[in-house]
Amino acid sequence: MTERYDRRMMWIFSGLIVVFGLAVNNLGVLGLLPLVATVILAICNYYLQDIMAIKWSFLFNCVLWGIFGFAIRDYVSGITQAVTCGIGLVSIMRLYHMRKKDKKERVPEKQYGS
Repeated sequence: MTERYDRRMMWIFSGLIVVFGLAVNNLGVLGLLPLVATVILAICNYYLQDIMAIKWSFLFNCVLWGIFGFAIRDYVSGITQAVTCGIGLVSIMRLYHMRKKDKKERVPEKQYGS
């Protein structure tokens, strides 16, 4: 067996997450938040390659878990997720500005005929 997270493994884990998540869900629609967050994370880990997209998916995941934490009155988890979201936003902004700066510093191609 290969030690790689391939497409087949992604679908197996996503299916198991859904089956077991629905089986143990006793919170109704609210209980679907962790299920959705975990499935999205499993799928994003397979498909996403750009670091910015990965950071956005991680941020979205943290938001879902944070909402769930506050909704079930688990304030420690909610606050932890809120802090993690803040750190994630700072990281996204830094990467955005770094990429923007890199684009400005590139040497423009020679313009012919000028």
